[in-house]
Amino acid sequence: MSLSAVIFDMDGVIIDSEPLHVKVVINMLGDLGVEVGAPDMIKYTGTSNANMWDAIIATYGLKKSKDELREDQHRRNMQTLAQCNNILLAGIKELMTEIQKEGLPMAIASSSNMEYIQGVVEKYGLSAYMRAIVSGEQVKQSKPHPEIFLKTAHQLGVDPEACVVIEDSQHGVQAGVDAGMKVIGLINPNSGKQNLSKASCCVDSLVSINPAMMRGLFGR
Repeated sequence: MSLSAVIFDMDGVIIDSEPLHVKVVINMLGDLGVEVGAPDMIKYTGTSNANMWDAIIATYGLKKSKDELREDQHRRNMQTLAQCNNILLAGIKELMTEIQKEGLPMAIASSSNMEYIQGVVEKYGLSAYMRAIVSGEQVKQSKPHPEIFLKTAHQLGVDPEACVVIEDSQHGVQAGVDAGMKVIGLINPNSGKQNLSKASCCVDSLVSINPAMMRGLFGR
């Protein structure tokens, strides 16, 4: 088996957005009279908003419905995206350009909703790099379930075992491993203290990743 495709998580891998998302949720809960801090939110990194709100509603006994909360969160996230300056991670476009030169297809597989993903892709000019985009809205099971990565490999027309996934969260790493893919764990301090030990390897910068390094994960 050799490298056939590269799949990127988005939040914390393509854009350094986890602190922005956490701030939105903290502000939302504060408006509802629930005081939480960033450490309370770390366990939700990498999972879908639907799963996160199910857990938060149960934990804090919120009276608002999951759909109401998700709609409010999405509105605030889109506002934040429009207002923020460049939040691309250092080296991401250079890496995508290298991969593209090698003729390897790329995809985004993100738990975020499609409108937000498309907003990021358009804002930062990433569409020319991506063969496929899969959102958490398009699968039944959220990360750490492997469904989103298996669906992405299917859309790319490649064997899951021939894919490399770049992930910054424990949930995402587990999903990639269970999909049978090679996983590069990106240590991003802004994503909180994540256990990436199940990844094929870990790096602390996208600059450390290149096609030759990814091919090396397959032993060739």
